[in-house]
Amino acid sequence: MYLNYETKPLLQVSIPTKRIKDDFYLKNIEFQVPAGYMVGMIGKNGAGKTSLIRLLLGAYYLDSGNIWVDGYSMLNQAKIAKSKVGFVLDENPFPPSLTVQECGKVCGIFYEKFSMKKFTEECVRFQLPPKRKIKKLSQGMQIKFQLAFALAADVRLLVMDEPTAGLDPVFRHEFMDVLCDFIEDGRHSVLLSTNVTGSLDLIADYLLYIENGTQGFFLEKEQLGDCYKLVTGTQNQLMCIPKDRLIAKELSQNHSEALIYANGSPILIALQELPLTTDKLMYYLARRGEEDMR
Repeated sequence: MYLNYETKPLLQVSIPTKRIKDDFYLKNIEFQVPAGYMVGMIGKNGAGKTSLIRLLLGAYYLDSGNIWVDGYSMLNQAKIAKSKVGFVLDENPFPPSLTVQECGKVCGIFYEKFSMKKFTEECVRFQLPPKRKIKKLSQGMQIKFQLAFALAADVRLLVMDEPTAGLDPVFRHEFMDVLCDFIEDGRHSVLLSTNVTGSLDLIADYLLYIENGTQGFFLEKEQLGDCYKLVTGTQNQLMCIPKDRLIAKELSQNHSEALIYANGSPILIALQELPLTTDKLMYYLARRGEEDMR
């Protein structure tokens, strides 16, 4: 945990409903992120994670509710609120025909605290060629460029959508170190949406689970064990788990396991508890209500 110098949340989200497509809505999204913390957003593809990120970046209008960044409203103070948010996205939104250096000069004017000196330093650090056009950068370099730009803009909140997909293992490790350094002073936070969940087990302070456009939960990582348990036993033992405790189970002759609610009807059978990883949690939550998996 990190020392938090702020009493108000750095990010506050309240979205009763937002229509994304004719047949898809974001609903009942409500959470707060203090300064100095890392939030991992999880959910299967199509759950609404990217749609929520676009709302946080101000790319979508709000139908109801509000989003506040550092106390500034995305509805009434959008320019200031947006200037507090940096982003690293799987699809680079910067002008593809500009060079790295030109992009810093042209796009940096939208951020009050953007420093071209800092941007140049970060480009050197990430080995970004200043005269290469954005469209000529590799996928990994485009991720590094966005990160360099966000750090140079002195944003308070970093919002990331699958940022490590195009990174080699060496820089992926360095990337996570950069994020930890970013929040270490207690003034900044990160919201990271990823299906590479192993990193979240190491660095996330909170987990936000999105399911079918709805917030499944927003919990401190340490609270997960109070809500969910991963257990193993024989097939017969798992078949005896009460319905109000069972979320999903996978049965096999060699190894059977289940995700269960921590509280509910008593379980009178001997089950062994396993470490609950983010990957296992998301795997079983995404399959809630399905027939037994084999």
